[in-house]
Amino acid sequence: MRHGGVGFAIWSTLLKTVQELPCGISPRLMKLQVNLEGRHTATLLSCYTPTLPAPEEEKEECYEHLNRAIDTIAFKDKLFVLGDFNARVGSDYQLWHKVIGRHGIGNENANGSMLSISISKTLISASTFFSKQVSLIDKSVKVFW
Repeated sequence: MRHGGVGFAIWSTLLKTVQELPCGISPRLMKLQVNLEGRHTATLLSCYTPTLPAPEEEKEECYEHLNRAIDTIAFKDKLFVLGDFNARVGSDYQLWHKVIGRHGIGNENANGSMLSISISKTLISASTFFSKQVSLIDKSVKVFW
């Protein structure tokens, strides 16, 4: 049985933009830097956080690694944190208005609280800022990501 683990899948046409080989920060966190036009850099963090029933210490350690990694990124770099956070940030736009958008769904869970607190200083949960139309069988249902 696997426990943790992250990686990057990179199109071969983009390999020339990679500054250096991806760097493993922890079993659940990896960093990749790519060159952009105009001598800019994008830093991508791939993250797989523990699931809801995981021990709190494991979750806290994962978010400590994530926060330290974010703190080391140059301010001028474009930062993208990608992955599976095993979290629901909910739809309380009023509480987290600088972190989540108006298109969150459901209720926040404990992992969502940890994620919101962790990213609130520098990031937003982009998936909550956009809605999508999804067709289920013969009914059109609006799904918010």
